[in-house]
Amino acid sequence: MREDMRAILLHSRQILRTAVTRGTRPSAGRTCHSGILPTLRMVVHTGPGDVLWTAGLYSNFVPLRTIAELRARTGLRVVATCLDLIRVTHPQFNPRDMARELFHGDAVALLDASDLVLAISEASRRELLGFAKRAGRVAPPIQVLQLGIDFAAREMRPAADPPAAPHGFPPHRFALAVGTVEPRKNYALLVRVWERLAADPAFQLDLVIVGGPGYGAEECVAQVERSPVFGSRIRWLESCPDAMLRHLYEACHFVLCPSFTEGWGLPVAEALSFGRHVIASNRGAIPEAAQGLAQLLDPEDEAGWLAAIAAAAAAPRKTVVPANPRSWEAAAASVAAALRPLMKTDHAA
Repeated sequence: MREDMRAILLHSRQILRTAVTRGTRPSAGRTCHSGILPTLRMVVHTGPGDVLWTAGLYSNFVPLRTIAELRARTGLRVVATCLDLIRVTHPQFNPRDMARELFHGDAVALLDASDLVLAISEASRRELLGFAKRAGRVAPPIQVLQLGIDFAAREMRPAADPPAAPHGFPPHRFALAVGTVEPRKNYALLVRVWERLAADPAFQLDLVIVGGPGYGAEECVAQVERSPVFGSRIRWLESCPDAMLRHLYEACHFVLCPSFTEGWGLPVAEALSFGRHVIASNRGAIPEAAQGLAQLLDPEDEAGWLAAIAAAAAAPRKTVVPANPRSWEAAAASVAAALRPLMKTDHAA
């Protein structure tokens, strides 16, 4: 797990404990329930005015239906997090053994169980509102929660003096793509583009893919590894420590994100925070993450991607001056600010 993501989950757990934990014994009128979040290794005593915040994921991790029943019985207030509705809107990318109806039911449960939803992008907020209308549900208030993107080093290196490439990499330049290897990420497009461009000896730009296998990864991994330019012009780092990823962002010529859809687009925002030029998909929430600073293309326009990559590879490395990146501390503070109005005055923290 990425260190910054681990940190935000720890923040989430602390906020949760503050919001719903009231000692070790149930007070009068409170219901004892230990099955909501067993990984916290504590008994949760819920009552009117308490607030439970679920930090996303689907019902195999967050029992939304159980939470909805507890909310109706005890007056517990629930704040849910909507990362995206990709499993509903793009079922072609779902695991084969998990039906769309399962995720449809999760989305309905999220609407029914929540007093407030925090969506990680405006695109996710719109999708959830549209889903509520189609499902005949009344949507609770939905606020956009902007994620932190303070992964970049504090001092930017000059564009003319990029750091050396990681050990074992060729001395010439490389483009970077960050994200799990799965069909939705559209790496097959990049593989095809690199095979065509690498046929020209004048094209001296490698592709580095960073990310572990995701859902439906078998065919995607095969597409990458069976490419005739894999190992020479295309490299795949299945695991990458934060320090190495930071180095790759600093050293790369530009960053690529050809995904068919995203609930946010964290690699795009991170790349921009490092001042890197980005060529990205124009779908989902990626344009939001791009902040008007990236070159956006249709992820199905292979000719457009080939031309854009060839042009960027032939040009000097660009430096983007990004807007002030938001810290994870600020993101956590905005969550706390959203939770407080729902809490009892005498329990507000």
